[in-house]
Parts: sequence; C-alpha cells; structure tokens
Amino acid sequence: MKKDTYNFVTIQQVSSLSFKPESFEPYADVLIQFIRKHAPPSEIIIHQTWAYGADSPRLKEWGMSREEMHKGLVKNYQVLAERYRLDMLPSGQAFHRATLENKSIDLWTQDRYHANMNGSYLAGCIWFGKMFDISPQKIKFVPEGMKPETARFLRKIAANETKIASRRLSIK
Repeated sequence: MKKDTYNFVTIQQVSSLSFKPESFEPYADVLIQFIRKHAPPSEIIIHQTWAYGADSPRLKEWGMSREEMHKGLVKNYQVLAERYRLDMLPSGQAFHRATLENKSIDLWTQDRYHANMNGSYLAGCIWFGKMFDISPQKIKFVPEGMKPETARFLRKIAANETKIASRRLSIK
C-alpha cells in the first residue's frame, strides 16, 4: 500500500466467520485504520460475502440453515458499514436474491461455499457496477459456457442490489 496508489481497497470477513458478530472487531478497526494511514486517497469498500448453498456440509455441521447464515452476515456487514461509513459490495445479498428468484441457477461449486461460474459472474457484476458506477445491466460480456439468459438474469440481480445498497447508504 505504501508503494502505489489505489482507487479502492476492499475488505471482508472470511465467510466461515461472517455470521459471527464477535469476529469483526477489533480486527476491522485495525485494518481500516491501517488503510486510512497508508492509503489515504483510497476508498475502502466492504465486500459482503455470501451464505453457503443450502445443502452445504458446513451448514449441516454448524446446525445452521442458509437463511440463518445469510441474516447473520447481512446484519454484521451492515453494522460494519454504518460504523465506519463505508460503501458495500452486496454480493451476499445478490446471491440471496438470485436464489429466491430462480432456484434453477446454481451459484456454488461442489464444495457448496465457493462461487462457481454463475456466482463469480454475479459477484463480478456487483464489483464492476459499483467500481465503475455503471449499471451491471449494461455489461455485454457473457462467459463461454453460460447461457445468455442466465447472464441477463444475473446482471439484473446485480443491478437491483447495487441500487438498493447505494440507496441504503445515501439515506444516512
């Protein structure tokens, strides 16, 4: 961070702890203060991770539903964003919305917690839209092997969720 300048620096909690409020502090504060000291012109943005696939072995091991994980991580990232007045990349909310609106589109790899091509495309649309201030619906790229209608649906979800996240932050 001392050798170059950056427009953005993103931070996130590891997904396996993202639903646990006690896992965020004091670590987030130390990290944010470090970035503010060593990269003052950079905008710090929080990347909201996503809940695991409903059939994830980790969720079963933890005795938790996908919905419980999602609610916990959304609350924790929102508290963090508000505490430090930071913008957020709402990837987790986009994953949640996509699964509610179209159960036939899978977003996870076989391990059920990493993003597959669909999930990576969805998160990438969130990042692109937020960082370039362009509606993800204007993205024309469709990865090889992805159906155009799947890409169109994921871009629509990304556009809606980035709009909602921006409105939420501007209300404060």
